[in-house]
Amino acid sequence: DAELLLRMSKDMKGDAYSPMATTRSFLRTGQRNVRYNFYWYPSKAMIIGLANFGAETEGFPRRVHNGCTTTIAEVAMQGCASRATDSIFSTCTSLTSNYRKFIPLGTTVVVEAQCMDIDGGRAQVSCRFKDAQTEVVYWEGSGSFVGLREKVTAPTKKAEAGGYRAQGKWWWPF
Repeated sequence: DAELLLRMSKDMKGDAYSPMATTRSFLRTGQRNVRYNFYWYPSKAMIIGLANFGAETEGFPRRVHNGCTTTIAEVAMQGCASRATDSIFSTCTSLTSNYRKFIPLGTTVVVEAQCMDIDGGRAQVSCRFKDAQTEVVYWEGSGSFVGLREKVTAPTKKAEAGGYRAQGKWWWPF
C-alpha cells in the first residue's frame, strides 16, 4: 500500500498534497472494517487514496456490501468538495452510484474523487474505485455538494420558537 501511494505521488508530477484526516467519519476503522487514507491534490482539485474492505463489510458472500462502497465514495467526494470550495464542511444533496463489479472482501482499491465543476459554494464531484493492480473499475459515481463557508451554530430552541422561520432566516446553507 505504501509503495502504491509513493508511485501515485510521483505520477502527480510532484504536486503538493496533504493527507486527509479520517477521524470525522462515523465509520469504525480497523482490520475487520474499512481502512482508508486519502490525499488532496490541490492543483487538480482531486483526492486520491486507498481503501481496504475487511470481513465486517460483507454483503453478498465474500463480497463488499454496496452500501459500504457508496459510503466510502461519499466520504471521499465530500472531502473533495469541502477542499475545492474552501468550506469547513460540505453536505451531499444528490448522489449517483454505478456498480460495475462486486468488490471481493480484502481487496485494496484506489479511490479517485475529482471536482468537475464549482458554482459558488456548490460542487459537482465524480468518483471511481479501481483495483490497485489490474485497473478494473468496481464503482463509478458522481454527486452534488453544498459547502458551508462560515462557522454557524444551530439555532437554540428559543430562537426557533422566536421565529427564525418567520424572519426567513435559515442556518443551513440551502
